[in-house]
Amino acid sequence: MLCAILLYARKAPDAIEWRNRRIYQLVTDRFASLDEKPCTDLTKYCGGTYNALITKLDYIKNLGFNAIWISPHVEQVDNTTSAYHGYWASDFFKSNPFFGTDDELKIMIEEAHKRDIWVMADVVYNHVGRCKGGGEDFSCQVTFPLKEHYHTGFCNDDWNCPLAGLPDLNQTNEYVNKTLIEWAEWLIDFYGFDGFRIDTVKWINHDWWKTLRPHTPWYNVGEVWDVTYERLAAYMNPEEVYAVLNYPLSCRMNDAFYQGGNSLRVFEEYFREAQDAMDAVGSNPADMGVFLENHDNPRFLHYTGDKTAYRNALCISQTWIGVPITYYGAEQDMDGGMDPDCRRPLWQYGYNQQAPEYLFLQKINKMRAKFDFTNMDQKLLTVEDNFLAFSRGNKFVVAVQNNGGNSQMVKTVDSPFEANAKVCNIFDGQCVNVGGNGKFQVVLNKGEPAIYVRERDL
Repeated sequence: MLCAILLYARKAPDAIEWRNRRIYQLVTDRFASLDEKPCTDLTKYCGGTYNALITKLDYIKNLGFNAIWISPHVEQVDNTTSAYHGYWASDFFKSNPFFGTDDELKIMIEEAHKRDIWVMADVVYNHVGRCKGGGEDFSCQVTFPLKEHYHTGFCNDDWNCPLAGLPDLNQTNEYVNKTLIEWAEWLIDFYGFDGFRIDTVKWINHDWWKTLRPHTPWYNVGEVWDVTYERLAAYMNPEEVYAVLNYPLSCRMNDAFYQGGNSLRVFEEYFREAQDAMDAVGSNPADMGVFLENHDNPRFLHYTGDKTAYRNALCISQTWIGVPITYYGAEQDMDGGMDPDCRRPLWQYGYNQQAPEYLFLQKINKMRAKFDFTNMDQKLLTVEDNFLAFSRGNKFVVAVQNNGGNSQMVKTVDSPFEANAKVCNIFDGQCVNVGGNGKFQVVLNKGEPAIYVRERDL
């Protein structure tokens, strides 16, 4: 551990600037490998590195993403080769050597910045990895080696109890509190990270998040794994965690777009609930992380082979109010069940830049890059059991359906466009004229989604 921490000098981007970022989440060990050897055991390291990631930054940029969220980068406990995911920390001030050296991580971030790609660190303040002796054996811990650094003995709430048996850091301990704060500041200054994804937020008490916030004014998006917006808003407020991942919406997207999925009317309910909950605490849904898939859950295509349904769900996750996050491999139709199966090596699928979903996501990202999302609102236009249309500001209209891949829908919807404007679907280029009453006809062919923009914005 460092005996002294450099004064925080580098200024990370302002949190609000992330509203114009499009995040590509990747598992460092699984995204890119220089030798691309087959991985026969997904519970072990497969060979992904920062140097290999550098060679694929243009693949990400061409796909249209301008931010990446990488796995936790810190050195892991020494008793296992199964810590490829990065959530079993030992030395907070050293990079995981399986991924690369400190210098190689810094070079990767520098290379990303050259391409206007911001890099998000995945940070864990709640726990560390288990040592060989389990229980109260902390001998493998470098940054927090003492029993007093942890909650031990009897526990009766989420804040003091170990998660999955992992040693639970005691943030009320003066050394733990001071070191975690210094570490957070150091990550920005030493490596050049641009923001944080925070793991296991609801397992730490509210008082500590209030202590941390003044020291981490940049974009933080936290994992509060819950399906109620009231619980999310309890942490996503100006005094605690700046933003959280939109788990309620993710669950509903998955449910609604499986073959024979649930009614799309649920999106109206969730849109209102999110807005009301965030308004009540002085936050904005525009800062929430919106995702369809992630590293903790089975992939969409594990449940259904319907690629049309997949594109409808992806279309919402890329355009709904919030900061869009896409899990690596979506662009190559990656399948996978519960972890570690949802964390397959991408090199076993390939990096085809002509793959259907690659081109699909690329078109959405190209469209998003033309607009400023800083203050762009969202309005629901039409909500039915099998059809949903909404607008973002006065820039574009999104239309999706869940009737299946062989159906066609024709709907007349309100729009934010001026009368007689010519608007076109970014996916097939088909254009229609807006009527004098501001309405226009949406056509969804073969179950595909549509995004309409003014012709000049194609």
